[in-house]
Amino acid sequence: MARSALVFIVIGVSFFDTLAQLPIVAPYARHLGAGTTLVGLTVAAYSLANMVGNILAGPVIDRRGRKASMVTGMLIAAAGVLLAAAASAPGHFLGARIVHGLGGAILVPAAFAYVGDRTGASRTGGAVGMAKSGVAIGVAALLGPPLAGVLKDRAGYDAVFVFVGLLLVVTALVVQVLLEEPGPRARPAPSLGDFAAYRRFLGRPVYAGAVSAVFCLTFGKGILAFALPLRGAALGYGAAPVGMLMSGFAFSAILVFALARCLGGVSLETRVLGGLGVMGLSLGLLDGLTSYWGLMSVMLAYGVGFGLLFPAAAAQVVSVTSEEDRGRAFGLYYAAFSLGIVAGPVVSSLLHVWTGLSPFLCGAAALLAGVPLVASGYARHRSGFL
Repeated sequence: MARSALVFIVIGVSFFDTLAQLPIVAPYARHLGAGTTLVGLTVAAYSLANMVGNILAGPVIDRRGRKASMVTGMLIAAAGVLLAAAASAPGHFLGARIVHGLGGAILVPAAFAYVGDRTGASRTGGAVGMAKSGVAIGVAALLGPPLAGVLKDRAGYDAVFVFVGLLLVVTALVVQVLLEEPGPRARPAPSLGDFAAYRRFLGRPVYAGAVSAVFCLTFGKGILAFALPLRGAALGYGAAPVGMLMSGFAFSAILVFALARCLGGVSLETRVLGGLGVMGLSLGLLDGLTSYWGLMSVMLAYGVGFGLLFPAAAAQVVSVTSEEDRGRAFGLYYAAFSLGIVAGPVVSSLLHVWTGLSPFLCGAAALLAGVPLVASGYARHRSGFL
């Protein structure tokens, strides 16, 4: 395996880190004595810290380099996870989650900027590189939650946090020894306080479309993560069958990621818009279905939409940036990613309380509304505006 391929292991580990902890964060906070409000705040703390950290990390990634940023991010994230294992009170765990989120805020954009630097700004190369990243994320989604569940049942909460923390430390050491920087810079790096690029990025229709699309994607994904288990329970399905529904989504997404080269004739814009449409329709259908296999079929379709959208949007970020500003570009991109995860459950829950609107229909509306919004930006780009 080429040394540069280690970055896909880094991406897999970074998402395994968060996905493995997902099923145990709320129970662990409750175990430490947290009330309902503090449990919710603890669950959201990672994404909130991650969102702020993504923006602050961008100039650091562009100035200090991808490799150093990945190693630093992994070590900070590992510190947060190991602090969680040592927590003896709810406030301690909340602080650990914030540290963990800040580490991830450096790690993930740096890893994706590395992939972008290696594959270059070509449409085909960028899409294939991001699809490989998607495969790594999909495998993490399939393995993380069940492995964490088994470890927690056999050895307790602490064992999960210690295992994940040590995995991050070991991966950081391997990266430090084996991974090479993508290459020398063509121009001087920005100052650490240079955030003006964010305004320039959002003035580019293709980049703005990618950011809008990934926000819609995670807005819907956040809704799915909290509403699907509730829907399954209301229909009489246990945790294991509901978990299989989520695995079905991950499985079909991995298949689409793996077939990225076969989609070479399909434009990135078409993949993004098609992914938004398929995911939006799938969320809408989830609201009315009651049969298990009907739900599974829709989740498989949802995974196809995710598999189309995610690597295409990331490849668009690569296509409109250079090595000198790609860290900041992915920092802002992943800030939108984190914002969607937080906003989806909150907005849909409030709308459900105020209007009775189903969370699934709220997510469907957001994704389908994103189609004309993103398409209008692409149209401006083709017309030569902005």
